[in-house]
Amino acid sequence: MRGKTLYNNRGFTGLLELLAVLAIIGILVYFMMKRVTTAPVMDKETQKTVSEAGIDTGNYRSVVDTTRSTLKEISEKEQKQLDQITREAAYEN
Repeated sequence: MRGKTLYNNRGFTGLLELLAVLAIIGILVYFMMKRVTTAPVMDKETQKTVSEAGIDTGNYRSVVDTTRSTLKEISEKEQKQLDQITREAAYEN
């Protein structure tokens, strides 16, 4: 009889350990998901720089589109400057 009681206590203790481990895992998953789902926040200096550059930070899609168009404008501007330098160099020769 004593052996059976000891077995039941062990089974109950194992169940408690399992529940404690599952609770800890659940809490960790909760905090990880909370961290992942929150929107990233820019510091003031970065926000100022982004605003001065004219990049809309309303949502991810607008950031990507605005950044892409800004980079395209910069690329076109630099290409024009390179073309002008090339023409000037050709004109001098």
